[in-house]
Amino acid sequence: MSPWSGGSVDRKKHNQLCKNAREKVLREFDSKVVAKKYIRLYRDVLKC
Repeated sequence: MSPWSGGSVDRKKHNQLCKNAREKVLREFDSKVVAKKYIRLYRDVLKC
């Protein structure tokens, strides 16, 4: 059990929360994803 859960999250829910968090980070903060977002941002800024 994680210390920040206050004991209200059981082991199965905790593991699922950890898995979901990791998947979100990999999906949204992968270096290729972030690079594409910056390229899109720079292109939008340069259009102005």
